Amino acid sequence: MGTWFGFSAHGVQFVPEWPGPDYFENVNNIGWTDLCGLRRGWGVQFRGRGGKHNWFHCAVPTLGLYVHLGAVLQEIQVSFETFGGAVVDRIHVWAGGKRIYEKNGLALSGDHINNPFADFVTLPISGGLNVCVHANFGGNGSEILFSGAYLRCETQS
Repeated sequence: MGTWFGFSAHGVQFVPEWPGPDYFENVNNIGWTDLCGLRRGWGVQFRGRGGKHNWFHCAVPTLGLYVHLGAVLQEIQVSFETFGGAVVDRIHVWAGGKRIYEKNGLALSGDHINNPFADFVTLPISGGLNVCVHANFGGNGSEILFSGAYLRCETQS
């Protein structure tokens, strides 16, 4: 057994794949939040346009342990909360340019900050790690708030 390391990223790290007024409305009528979300101390919030969907990406800082020691990803956690009909239906993890994890067909809504999405895996990694979350927005005014992502890795001995 090797040494394990936990890597986390604050929710403000999440960015949409397709920003702008075609996909989002301003949060609380605050200008420009349709482009960058509303960033606060506890995370970032986006208000989706009804019937739209989007990917959100969060680069999780990782040590380059995989270069010399080899490492495996063992745990994935994503903390978020949805409001007004927004639903998370897919969570993927990329290592460099290779998708190493995909969980499709999800129907996650409500409070996943106090009860985060979690999965336990054994996946070799090489390259920086990126957590990707796909959300569908129901009616106008549906929102998603991201508070963080956590990945636990273990070096190979």
